[in-house]
Amino acid sequence: MRALLINPPRENEIVGNNPAIIDEVRGHNPPLGILYIAAYLEARTKHEVSVLDCQVEGLDSAGVARRAAALMPDVVGITAMTLCMVDVLDVVKAVKRSLPSATVVLGGPHVNLFPDETLNIEGVDLLVVGEGEQPFARLLDALEAGEGPGAVKGVVFKDSDGRVVNNGPPPLVVDLDSLPHPARHLG
Repeated sequence: MRALLINPPRENEIVGNNPAIIDEVRGHNPPLGILYIAAYLEARTKHEVSVLDCQVEGLDSAGVARRAAALMPDVVGITAMTLCMVDVLDVVKAVKRSLPSATVVLGGPHVNLFPDETLNIEGVDLLVVGEGEQPFARLLDALEAGEGPGAVKGVVFKDSDGRVVNNGPPPLVVDLDSLPHPARHLG
C-alpha cells in the first residue's frame, strides 16, 4: 500500500488575541505525530510512505491535490487540529476530488475529542484515535488484505448501515524506546 501523510496548511487557522510578536516569530512546528507514524511504517512494514508538510512547503489545498495525484497513494492520512479544521476540510475535499478512490483517514487531537462528528464529514472514510503508529500500520495491513477495519483497535468507521463503530482505543505503547525516531527525512 502507498500511504501519504499530510500536515494541512494553516491558512484559515483560528487564532486568539496573541501579541503580534508570537505570530511573527512562531515559525513552523514539525508535524511529529505523522513523522512518528511514517517512521513506524518504514521500520515495521513494507508499505510505502510519503509526507507532505503543507505549512513548510507553502501548499494550499490545490497544491495538495496536485502532489497527491502525482504520488497516487491508496490511503491518505491527515492530522486534524481543531484550530485548523477549515484547512483540514479543504484538504479532504481536494484529495477526494483528485483521488476519489483513495481512503481518507483523519487522526490527531480533533479526532480524539470529536470522533462521531469528524467521521460525519463528507470525504472522511476512517479515523485513527489514540496513539496512531500501530493502528495506522494495522489498518494498512487490513486494507491491503481486503479486510475491513473492524478488528483494528484505534479505528473508528461507519458500518454498512451508516452507524459509527468505535473499535476502542489502541493499547498504549509502554516502552516508548521501542518506537523509531520521527522520520524527519520525509518532512
